[in-house]
Amino acid sequence: MKGKQSHIDEAFILIPPRGLLRVARVLDRGKHYEPSSGGVTTVTLGYENWRHISPLDHINHALRHITLYLAGDDTESHLDNATTRLLMALELDDPSLLTRRIPYADREP
Repeated sequence: MKGKQSHIDEAFILIPPRGLLRVARVLDRGKHYEPSSGGVTTVTLGYENWRHISPLDHINHALRHITLYLAGDDTESHLDNATTRLLMALELDDPSLLTRRIPYADREP
């Protein structure tokens, strides 16, 4: 192909698409969290709740999921949850992003 376009520094094509789908499913489940103990009402967390949690707390939860995965626990999708938490920590790690709102983030589909 001989078309011309600008160069980009990111290799989005290399991001594993199945991994992204698994993270998207975790995020979808997270907006309507249902605690596992019986009889507890569903808590609607919404799309932005994770932005109100510190990067360190996200990392702590990711490490918990990794540890449970390594211990052989199969009660949850621990790798999916750990990956999601680490992506959240990455997003929140940049101080300039803490004050900037993403325009579509408050809008539920």
